[in-house]
Amino acid sequence: MSLHVHGVPGSVLAAGEQGAVVLSEHGRVLASFDLPLRPSQRLVVADFNGDGLNDIIEVTAMGVFGWAQVCVALCCTLWHALCLHALCLR
Repeated sequence: MSLHVHGVPGSVLAAGEQGAVVLSEHGRVLASFDLPLRPSQRLVVADFNGDGLNDIIEVTAMGVFGWAQVCVALCCTLWHALCLHALCLR
């Protein structure tokens, strides 16, 4: 996956039923996070907040969850969890 919209893929998103990790092309962990519920399909990589950085979207039976990249000191590899649909609030 690319960290930027229309960028050259330079990282890997790997996910299971309970968690996901983003790895650099050199195997360094850029981000890891727990998935709140089991995904009902593959995770989606897209820029859902329009900032030019790719984000991660999870669709579950109970709602849609998202993780947006957050830039800190010119480093855009931190991810912030967001609830994208009212059904994901429990």
